[in-house]
Amino acid sequence: MIDISGYEQIFQSAVRCENNSQWEQCDRYYRQLLAFERLPLRVLQRMCGYFSGIGELAAVKGFIRQAIEEGGDLAVFGPLFLQSVEDTCRPDDIHWLLQQGADSHLELSFACMEYLERHGMEIYADYISLYERMTKAFIQHGEALAGLYVKGTLLAVRLEWKRKHIAQSRFHLRKLLDLKREHLAEWDEITAWALVLDLLPELFQRRDILSFRERLGNSMSLFLTYYEEAAARSLTVETLEALDRLQVEEPLQDQRILLFLLGKKLEQKDFSPAELAWLRQQPYSWSAVRLYVLDQGLDGLPHLKQSFCHHADLPEAVSYLQQLTQAAAAKEKKDLSPVRITVVGGGEKIGGTSILASVGEHHLLLDAGMHLNDPNRVFPNYQVLHQQGIDFADIDALVVTHAHLDHTGAVPYVHQLHKGLPIYATEETRELMEVLLRDVQRNNRTTPGFYSEQDLQAALHHMQTVSLGSTISIPSKGKEWKVTFYRAGHILGAAAIHLVIDDYSILFTGDYSLDRQRTVSGLQLPPDLSVDVLITESTYGYLPSNAATTREWQEKQLVQLLLDVTEKGGSILIPAFALGRAQELLLIVKEHFKQQRFLPFIVYLDGMVPEICRIYEHYLKDDPLRKENEALFFGGGVQAASQIYRSFSFDEHYDQIMAGGKRVIIASSGMLQEGSASARYAERMLPRPEHALAFTGYIDEESPGYSIHALREQQQRTIALHGKDVDVRARVASFRLSAHASREQIVETVVSLQPQMVLLVHGEHEQSYKPPRAEGRIAVYPTVRQLLGQLPMKVIAAYNGQTYSMISEETQ
Repeated sequence: MIDISGYEQIFQSAVRCENNSQWEQCDRYYRQLLAFERLPLRVLQRMCGYFSGIGELAAVKGFIRQAIEEGGDLAVFGPLFLQSVEDTCRPDDIHWLLQQGADSHLELSFACMEYLERHGMEIYADYISLYERMTKAFIQHGEALAGLYVKGTLLAVRLEWKRKHIAQSRFHLRKLLDLKREHLAEWDEITAWALVLDLLPELFQRRDILSFRERLGNSMSLFLTYYEEAAARSLTVETLEALDRLQVEEPLQDQRILLFLLGKKLEQKDFSPAELAWLRQQPYSWSAVRLYVLDQGLDGLPHLKQSFCHHADLPEAVSYLQQLTQAAAAKEKKDLSPVRITVVGGGEKIGGTSILASVGEHHLLLDAGMHLNDPNRVFPNYQVLHQQGIDFADIDALVVTHAHLDHTGAVPYVHQLHKGLPIYATEETRELMEVLLRDVQRNNRTTPGFYSEQDLQAALHHMQTVSLGSTISIPSKGKEWKVTFYRAGHILGAAAIHLVIDDYSILFTGDYSLDRQRTVSGLQLPPDLSVDVLITESTYGYLPSNAATTREWQEKQLVQLLLDVTEKGGSILIPAFALGRAQELLLIVKEHFKQQRFLPFIVYLDGMVPEICRIYEHYLKDDPLRKENEALFFGGGVQAASQIYRSFSFDEHYDQIMAGGKRVIIASSGMLQEGSASARYAERMLPRPEHALAFTGYIDEESPGYSIHALREQQQRTIALHGKDVDVRARVASFRLSAHASREQIVETVVSLQPQMVLLVHGEHEQSYKPPRAEGRIAVYPTVRQLLGQLPMKVIAAYNGQTYSMISEETQ
């Protein structure tokens, strides 16, 4: 080992030889420096630069690591470190680099992610978070980060495509197809993905398409030439032969086959059985699905339905499904002039849902919800009905879809207005309503005009219960409504309400889900159900969410967060809707650890969650997760917090249960409403960096929860809770475990039912995604309103206080 005091002379000799281009001596001196255990940063930087230049960075990997540990500039040494470990491919090296602070350097973080992805490592969860940061930085700094944003978005496209999240992959690519010219780069890769993801029409809409094409290499130019010639039905032999000779890799190999098959179809030649079989094996390519359907006609409808979830964001795919479904249904149009739908509440925003369905002089009221975050109004404005000359005495009944307060909070209020009005709901809904309404009444005792405990009990006593799947008759002026309660998914007891009178058919979905959850199955409608007017929720129809990620993946990420936080001695608060979401969360956790006798942390339930869980227990007697004589939700490390602090204050309870850490709190409300159990925990937990808070569903923009959620990426984070400013130092995470239909599922439901008129309610109709620094020519995230608007049916984005019919869209 060389004496450390001698490095300076060797270093000066190396620099002198390097400056004089005496490469043999220079190399000898730099290699002598490798024998030293530690060197100053200035020496390390020069030495690393030399070995980088001759392609031998692996020789100085240890010195680069030393430089980073001693505070060397990550912008300099980080990329060198990545190069030095390129051949060894050890993920631990990259994770170490990220732990040294690389995650605070966007370009270096991106390089780390690219490295891991290039070597086959799983980066999806980490990259979603990094990409959000990159996007926000691009919005703020523009040109300086344009190249990074383009590369980062292309990586997002690739990652989503690999996971078969095709619509989400297209969403990211559209951002680039609409990006302003001065920010654009990576033209060949963008074009390749436009081919793969069936977005060439959007590419050709660019105003600078001519200059864009000039930047393309020969391969991409040839693909575009073939596409244009095929579209013009003027394919040349030269283009065909050139494309056949072209050497391409996946996924462009499949695109070449598809272009050849497109040419064959345009020449009106039949596909061979082998070609048809190949097309059927490409459900993630809209071009393949389209060619198969064009060849098979109505016989291709089952394949189109199976593939549609991947392509519901494409107007052409929606149009194809509409045309084939309409042809298969052969449904005759009716004169719907007697049918009117009045949206009293729950139209263009979530809250206060109450809708009057009218056929001539026959009227049914659907739901009576309250506004949860509107300071100006608690109950729906029923003056709208009086202005039309409709009194509550003219209404035949109130039918309730499910127990959530935005659909039921005004039921006692309506009962006050007309005590003789029949009220119908499922048994589960009535029992759940009692718990929720009792709580909301207690919290609104001082609210002027709010109903009393006696009013609440009178309304509940007046209600009549109906089993899911049953049809009841409701008398109406010498005729009768046939009302069927179909299972809607969403939460326990939720129903989609089908109304028939005088041969007119109206379906109100209420809130619904198509995916099966752990506590309820999805929407179940008869395959031959005839619907003239459809009133459907559109909660997730307007803005992108992480809906593209599977529920299974979201659940795994949530469980991993619980483990990450609690294993380090912290605790985690999950603000949850007491009804539905809390029960799903509990079963997710218990199923994940079902092989263990006890959970690795203690779970406390607070707010209304324990009481709602007991109702679920009663109705889920035969749940497969339930062992004989075992409670489904309680036990095994899960207990009701209220049983602990019934006799002393919340602060005493908090100090007692949180002392040892490793706690998971599931408490209502899901939006941290003022005075709720979750808000009390948040006030104590948010200032502590070892803790975490996880949202798992919809958050109203007016709620405290939304304010906290919006602070996730900000440096200065303070929130007002219970009248005081609270520093937010805890980790804040978000997961999508929604019990609502996605944009794609809403579109699929509408098309499958083939109504003549569709009303979109329970959604924010004016919202649309605005990508950063875009030209604004294309819909980067087509809304449910845009996707349905092209169809041969009347599609209405409904607003509160308006009446809609087939004759006129709205009546003041």
